[in-house]
Amino acid sequence: MQLQPSLLGNPIFWLRLVAYGYVCANLIRSHGVALGFDDRTYSARDLLSSVDDSSITTQVDAHAQAFDAILQRGL
Repeated sequence: MQLQPSLLGNPIFWLRLVAYGYVCANLIRSHGVALGFDDRTYSARDLLSSVDDSSITTQVDAHAQAFDAILQRGL
């Protein structure tokens, strides 16, 4: 597999990036708001749906559930 010049053209990297953003958004929501950070909407499902890779877009709910499991379990 050759890297593409676009984030959306690299589905596995995109999946990891969305997961990282999801964890960061939840960290800000749980700890950063008290420090003055804005709690912004982060839709992992919308971001995952935007990639042109059927192995990700057909499993959006499963990926989102995995992200939630990571948050519940901890790293």
